[in-house]
Order: sequence, then C-alpha cells, then structure tokens
Amino acid sequence: ALRDCGVSIIGLTYGESPCLRSSVWSSLRRAERTPEAVMAAVLAIAAEQRGRLLLLPADDESVKILSDQRHLLPSSCVLSMPDAATVDLLLDKSKFYPWAQDHGFLVPTTIEVSSFAELDNAIRDMGYPLVLKPTYRSERWDQEIPHDKIFILEYPEQYAAIPRDIFAVAPILLVQHWIAGTDADIYFCLVSYSRHGKLIDYFCGRKLMQWPPLAGSTAMAVSDEQDETRELTLAIFDAVGYQGLGSMEYKKDPRTGRLYIMEPTVGSNDF
Repeated sequence: ALRDCGVSIIGLTYGESPCLRSSVWSSLRRAERTPEAVMAAVLAIAAEQRGRLLLLPADDESVKILSDQRHLLPSSCVLSMPDAATVDLLLDKSKFYPWAQDHGFLVPTTIEVSSFAELDNAIRDMGYPLVLKPTYRSERWDQEIPHDKIFILEYPEQYAAIPRDIFAVAPILLVQHWIAGTDADIYFCLVSYSRHGKLIDYFCGRKLMQWPPLAGSTAMAVSDEQDETRELTLAIFDAVGYQGLGSMEYKKDPRTGRLYIMEPTVGSNDF
C-alpha cells in the first residue's frame, strides 16, 4: 500500500530471507545484528533522506534496539511506540504475565525457571501438557533454535527434545500450562494508537492455520469480530497508555470457552 502511494521503502536486514526478493523494496541495506550496527545503519539512512523517515521494526530484537536507543535518533525519524518501560513490560513475558494477573486479566498458569532442576520441579507441580518458551525471542534464540518458537510437552517422552544448552541460549524460560485447542482457536486483535494514546483503529481476527502447527507463525487467518477479543485488547493497551502499532493474541479453550492471553506484540508491524 505504501509503495503504491509513491513512498520509498528501504529495508534493513540482518541476513537472508525470502521476503527480501519482494518487489516492494526501493532499496535494501544490510547490517550486523547488534545494537551498534543497527543504529549506525539507521542513522546513515536518515542522513540520506530529505524528508521524514518512519521506522517500522519487524521483530522483537529490532523493537528493543530502537526503543533503548531512541535518544540517538534525529528529529527526522518517526518511531511510534510507547515509552521504554512499557515496551519492556510488553516485550518481556516474565514481566507481562504477572502484570496481567495483577490487573485481573486471564493468562495460563506460568512458572519462571532458570535451570533443568527448576524445570523438573515446575513439571512436577504443573503436570503435562505444558509449554516451554523464552521470555522473548533474542538474536541468539533465532540463531541457535531457529525452528522452535516454543516447545510443546504433551507427555514425558518429549522432554528429550529440549536442547541441553537451552539455558545458555535463554537464561530464563517460562513453563506454562498448555491451553487445549487447535490453530483455529487462536484469536487476535491488531491495533493502531496515536502518539497521544488514542485508539485510531483496530482489526479482530482468528487464525485458521499456523506453520509449524500449534506453535508457529500465521499461515492463514480470517477476520472475526468478537466483542470479547476487542474489549480485552483495548482494556490492556489503554491500561499501559499505548502508542503505535501493536496486537494481542489469545487462545480460547474449547472445553470452557474461556479466552486466555497468549502474548502481546509491541512496536512492530507484524500485520
């Protein structure tokens, strides 16, 4: 849509991806995936532009880099996201889940672990099935465990699939009760808020298919206007004083009809 309006779209990439072959790009730049390299590339691009430069990070690592380094950006750069403390709250699941519970929002039972001994204790306390996930997907997680966003453990035999160096990759992991259901039980609400914290628009939908199934990224989805999805999402983002693009993902337990918060997306244009 932006390209069709005559807007130049400059991609900044860390590596190879099929999306880099898209005709949407006006140009592509490359940088190492470090805060210093990313900021140097952003500042260099900004210096070349005559007008304003809208920054649209596309993953959690980019969101964190730009949020933490926003004080270095020139006035020509537009970064639409909440303050750094709110970004950290929504980006880090170990912070977000307790916050959500304290504010009366429904999340799956979650235990924080930092060793296999603590993981074993959590499994004994919670029982199967459960999910093992990082607090957020870091550069190292994407490099060393690129094919697994999470690990679903439905029975003890799947324990052996957990990489033995997983706590070196992510020092803190979350063990979470697995909510029953399929990909089609996952609902979401996308939002856009102004810099003054006012809702501009929203879109509610439901996934039909993920890849990989049950634990992957959206492969197919449809619009699905649900009052509960919309009202929960707006209540959460209003409570934190949100700004910019964001989304909230839920899973509905088909046995009870209860809608559980899975995770927020903060600051990135994942839709």
